[in-house]
Amino acid sequence: MPRKKIIQSKENFDENEKQNSLKVEIVSNWSLLEILSDWKKVTKIIVALFVIVITIFIGLAFVTISIKRIYPYNDIKINAFGATTMQNEDNDVIYWLFNTADLWANSGIKVEAGDILTIRASGKSHTAIHHLVEDVETNIILRDKWVGTDGEEKTDSRDILRGNFRIFPNMAQDALLMQVVPEGIERNSKEFINNYLVPDNNNNDENFYFIGKERVDLRINNSGILYFAVNDIVLTIENIKKMINDNDSLIRCDLKLSSKDSIPEKGWIKWNKEHFKFGPHPDDSTKTAREKFNEMTYYDSVKYYNAWYDDNVGSFLIVVERKKNTK
Repeated sequence: MPRKKIIQSKENFDENEKQNSLKVEIVSNWSLLEILSDWKKVTKIIVALFVIVITIFIGLAFVTISIKRIYPYNDIKINAFGATTMQNEDNDVIYWLFNTADLWANSGIKVEAGDILTIRASGKSHTAIHHLVEDVETNIILRDKWVGTDGEEKTDSRDILRGNFRIFPNMAQDALLMQVVPEGIERNSKEFINNYLVPDNNNNDENFYFIGKERVDLRINNSGILYFAVNDIVLTIENIKKMINDNDSLIRCDLKLSSKDSIPEKGWIKWNKEHFKFGPHPDDSTKTAREKFNEMTYYDSVKYYNAWYDDNVGSFLIVVERKKNTK
C-alpha cells in the first residue's frame, strides 16, 4: 500500500476515535459544595451541631453532679493510727475508732489553728472490767453500767468525792474528752506527762475540750494532733497526794481527831470504805496494815498515772468534720 494512503487512513482513524470517545469528569464533595451553596441548609447544620454539643455538655454535667452528691470526696486516706479521712476542696470527714481504756489516745488527726470542727461520737464504755467480770460470775446486776459518750452522772458518795479529781471536775464520768497536742510530742515523754495529762490553768487549758455525744462548730485555738480520753481520774502525783489528804481529813473528822493526831490503822481501814474507798495495795508482804489497804501508795511509788483507765473497756466511733481554716 502506498505510504500516503496509509497516513490518510491513520488520520481518519484518529478522527473517528475522537468522535466516539467518552469524557468522564470526577467531582469530589459535590453534595457538600451543594449544601454550602445554600445558606438555609448551612444554618440548619450549625443549629443541629450546637444542640448536640449543648446536650452532651448538659449530660456530662448531670453525671458529674450526681456522682458528687453520692460520693462528694476526691480522696480517701488512712493514717498510721487507723483514722480514715475523706477529703474534698472545702472540708474533711474523718472516722476513727477510739479505745476507751486508752488515756489520751493519739488519733493522728492533724488540725490547724482556726479550723472549725464538728465532732460526733457513739458507742459504749464500762468503767471497771474487774467489776464487770465479778458481777457476771456471781450473776448479779452490774454495779457499773455501760454508758455512752455523754458519760454518767454518779450519785454514790464515793464517786462524788472522787469526781473532784476527774480531768473535767464534777462533769459526767466517762464522757468523751479531746485535747490538741503539738506535733512532735510523744505521749510517753516527760513533756507530755508534765503538761498534757490534765488541764493547767496557767498553760494549756484552752487546748482541752469536753465533747460528749456531739460538739458543733468548735474553733480550734492551736495547731496540733487530736488526742482523746474519757473523763476519769488521772493519778498524777498532785492528785494522789490530794486524794489521800482529803480522805484522811474526813476520817479524822469521823474519829474526832485533830490534824496533828495520827489515825489508828484499824480506824483508817474502816472509815476509808465510807469515803474514798481506796483498794488494796498489790504487794502486802512488807507493808503496814494501813498501807496494805491503800492502792494509792502503790500508784505513787511506781508513777502509775493511768491505773484507773487500764481497767476500762469499750469503744467509741468518732466522726470529725473539719472545715479548713482559709484565712
